[in-house]
Amino acid sequence: MKKHITIIAVISFITVLFLNGTMLAQDLEPGDVLPPLTEEQKLERFAGNFFATVFGFMAHGKEHGKSIEDVGRFLGEYVTAGWPDEFDPEYYINALNNNLGMFDVTIEILEVGEDHITAKRTKIDPGEDVDEAFQGVYGYSISDFEKFFAAAEKGILSSRGMTISHEVGDDIIVFTVSQ
Repeated sequence: MKKHITIIAVISFITVLFLNGTMLAQDLEPGDVLPPLTEEQKLERFAGNFFATVFGFMAHGKEHGKSIEDVGRFLGEYVTAGWPDEFDPEYYINALNNNLGMFDVTIEILEVGEDHITAKRTKIDPGEDVDEAFQGVYGYSISDFEKFFAAAEKGILSSRGMTISHEVGDDIIVFTVSQ
């Protein structure tokens, strides 16, 4: 279901991007109140805008001689200003689950130690059509997004005195967050 929402979101975003808000403008009348979005439509819009924003960060970085990893790390370090002081591997794993849950990513805890947690997660898989659409419109793929995200994780955790390591497989990523 969420994979379909993501596909619809991307197609919707691309449609709106190219039509630039002129869709059905001839039908609008003064005093018309446009309908509110449903929760599903809000999620679709968020997902499409989220990816467009991330790919925009990557493109901006590239224009300024920065790699995907440089931009991801910068953003990770930047966002930690709003994170709480009680920050440990468990907090991070829970936050990661909350953020990646909208992409149907699942996280399984493999090991819990005094100063680390090892887990595995599925990769983001929006489907081949969406990945091709991203590459066609933005010039970046989900693989590029995963690189960006891995660097953002390192930026988040290093700014809090922690580390993360990744072992990337075909369908999963095994990672360890250490304090």
